Amino acid sequence: MILEDRQLYNSAYLFKQVLKESERQVELHGIGKKYIHSWLAILAEEFGELSKAINNYTEGRKINYSEIEQEAIEVATVALKIAESIRHFKIQESVS
Repeated sequence: MILEDRQLYNSAYLFKQVLKESERQVELHGIGKKYIHSWLAILAEEFGELSKAINNYTEGRKINYSEIEQEAIEVATVALKIAESIRHFKIQESVS
């Protein structure tokens, strides 16, 4: 399967999905502070799930497009949460 770079033409839909996933994650885990390495571990776990979904295709199993899309959204959600947390940390640090 070859995918082309779509330059985020569907960004409104995708960002809506990321916000929904963020809300789901908050419902499951609550809101709390995490060490940067904990965020990295969460991102690695989500990336591993995305890799597994893609590898199922390369191993000749029937491809599950919905699963791949959902896992990619979960990776994006965690990555954006890291970026948002870093931005907030930098702002707090500059105020101190």
